[in-house]
Amino acid sequence: METSLLELVESRGQIAPADWVQSALEASRQSISRGITEGSVEFARLTADHAREHHLSEQLVVALNNLGHLLLLHDQPYDALNALSEASILLEHSNLLSEKTRNFNFLGAVYQVLGSLENAHRHYEKALEMARSNQDQIMQARILNNMSLLLQQQKKFKDALFTIQQSEQIWREQNNPAMLCQTLVNKIGLELECLPPEDPALAAHMQEVWQWLDLQDDIYQRIAMLQHEAVLRIRTHAPDQAIAAGMQALELSQAHQITDLEAHTHMVLGEVLHTTGLALEALEHLQKAIVMFRELDYQESLLHPLKKVVDVLKTLRRFEEALQHHEELYQLDQEIRTAAATQQLEILAFQRKLEQSQHEAELERIRSEELEQLVQERTAELESAYLEMLERLAIAAEFRDSDTGEHTVRVGERAAEVARHLGMPEERVQVLRLAARLHDVGKIAISDTILHKPGKLTDEEYTTIKAHTLAGARMLSQAQSELIRMAETIALTHHEKWDGTGYPNGLKGEEIPLEGRIVAAVDVLDALMSERPYKEAWTLEAALHEIEMQSGKHFDPRVVQVLLMLHRSGTT
Repeated sequence: METSLLELVESRGQIAPADWVQSALEASRQSISRGITEGSVEFARLTADHAREHHLSEQLVVALNNLGHLLLLHDQPYDALNALSEASILLEHSNLLSEKTRNFNFLGAVYQVLGSLENAHRHYEKALEMARSNQDQIMQARILNNMSLLLQQQKKFKDALFTIQQSEQIWREQNNPAMLCQTLVNKIGLELECLPPEDPALAAHMQEVWQWLDLQDDIYQRIAMLQHEAVLRIRTHAPDQAIAAGMQALELSQAHQITDLEAHTHMVLGEVLHTTGLALEALEHLQKAIVMFRELDYQESLLHPLKKVVDVLKTLRRFEEALQHHEELYQLDQEIRTAAATQQLEILAFQRKLEQSQHEAELERIRSEELEQLVQERTAELESAYLEMLERLAIAAEFRDSDTGEHTVRVGERAAEVARHLGMPEERVQVLRLAARLHDVGKIAISDTILHKPGKLTDEEYTTIKAHTLAGARMLSQAQSELIRMAETIALTHHEKWDGTGYPNGLKGEEIPLEGRIVAAVDVLDALMSERPYKEAWTLEAALHEIEMQSGKHFDPRVVQVLLMLHRSGTT
């Protein structure tokens, strides 16, 4: 931690809290403007804690926004999300428009890093609306830059180009050379995607940026421009100039030890050399890019050089190696998709907790105004909205496993009938009727490749399938609602077996909650009678016979007895 920050830390307790926090916020602002410094996150967290401890709500918002920004820069997106979400709750009834704008912008950036692109776009849109309302030109330009990068990530290159042009105009009006140069470099990358390589506008913009770079010592932008130069020259049939630009970018990135830019430059050189017919040299650079992206743990960045390596190996007629890399590419793609699905579940769980926190804050405000009736109505509205969201997610998971989403509803209705005949109180039966619909919500995290596989699953694939119980329970965890708590229990235990051979925890007999035992039998019966990619639909009699055969093994004998009675009597 730098000297000025340490001095402030030591002075805490010797200065009035409001004055200390104000000085700390100014020190943090200067620290951020100079770049990331050692100890800046710890100092920002200390500032927020001090503001919270002394009930300095407006200063706490600024401190939390600063903390969230620094955590994001330090590659701690979930911690950043926590800090920024706390600030968001405090800002809900605040007039701090500039801090609201910063908060939405930072939240957009966090969601973008986490791969939740719709959330990112929604937060950027709100931030941009507020910045325009506040006539904050600088903030507008920064948000537009972020939105352009997001659109580029979504492969919406024309929209991204239109957006970054708006940002460019603002930086020109503000006469900010550094930000204008950075924006123009990004813009040229988009123009290479959208414009013909012979377009005179593209050449003019590149010339302008090189002029700016002659006046500024920005090595990152210089390397990026050399990469753009290499791509442009190969497209305009100037291979020698393309290779020269690529090699210069490589030398600069190596000299300055900028590993990620070096890896990307190896990839660009690989493409350039392959286009010029130098397949062996191209292969060498692409393989270096793959090694470096692996070391950096840039999973998604690996996809492109792996695809190019497959193409180069085919050119060299090394088909067996090409097949090996193609299989690696396929496996990596599946891992990325699975990780993305899991991450979306984690974000959903986080958002639910945030909504609960916002709800609790709102309830506290309402209670202080003695509006208890409104409290009850608001609680019911939130629970209903959350349940509807979860049901939609459960149906989405079911649609991925079958041709219809009715399975979840049938399981809920039949589970309620069984529970009623087992003597469960009617109020709890009605809760079960809804909670049972969420039993397979965790399947949203399972790859389509596994869910739709027509043949027998491998041991590894079966292990992945089994994880849907844990994923579903995690999504539904830590709820206050009785319904969601029961749904969590069912999601976790509906694949446990009466004889203890089930999963995920190998529970036995009455160790398994009754709700889980009921849904286990009802779910299997309905699944047997439904067509799946890997099986034909069974008749009712055949399915009931299988359920009866599994009494005392897979299923609770009492549940089986009631289920058979209901079906054979025509009650259900």
